[in-house]
Amino acid sequence: MTGPVFVDTSVLVYRADASDPVRQSRADAWYRFLWRSRAGT
Repeated sequence: MTGPVFVDTSVLVYRADASDPVRQSRADAWYRFLWRSRAGT
């Protein structure tokens, strides 16, 4: 079991920034994982 994970605002910015599709994809995957696991803070 893992504890809460702090989500820096840069993850949200990378998720919205289409200029770097690789970074955007990674940020989106990380965000969705944290959302499903309810671990992000």
